[in-house]
Amino acid sequence: SSANDNSSGTGHLAKINAKREAYKVTADECRYYSEKIIPLINTLDKKVDELGAQIFQKSVVKVGANSIEVKPFTNYIDHDDVIEKLTGEFVDVANALSGFSTYFVSGIADEKLAYNTLGRTYCNTVKKYAPLLVLISKENNSAIQLFVIWSNRAIKDKALLEKRKIEEKIKNTSEMIVKPIGT
Repeated sequence: SSANDNSSGTGHLAKINAKREAYKVTADECRYYSEKIIPLINTLDKKVDELGAQIFQKSVVKVGANSIEVKPFTNYIDHDDVIEKLTGEFVDVANALSGFSTYFVSGIADEKLAYNTLGRTYCNTVKKYAPLLVLISKENNSAIQLFVIWSNRAIKDKALLEKRKIEEKIKNTSEMIVKPIGT
């Protein structure tokens, strides 16, 4: 019996160590995102603004339960030329986002923990650059996968917050009833 107790203890310890390692990787990746990826994004954002790359301002990006739909806006003067001038900076950002997101979609790092720290900024960036990201990405691109996961979580979180506010409003609203005469 003691051998069985020991093996379950070892399993529990292994779980704790795995969780600790996942948290460490998560912290490292969040730091990497802040220190290395955000400056790359800032450089790309600046170039997009300088060149007037309307594809990133006027495209439509919709997120479904397990999908992303992009209607790229390319109908402006110099589109191809603009994209060509952005390619270097864009590829740097796309590669960095892909490397970052792989840790989370593979389960090596804790994506829920990272979501609390970087979810909003990550989703805003991927949504902005989705028109090109989707075009150059392979089918199971981790950057897009993480974006879909986090976007859906943000949508759900917002809906739950609205639900709580409505429930609070219902709870705090008194119902006054005037009884008909004679009843």
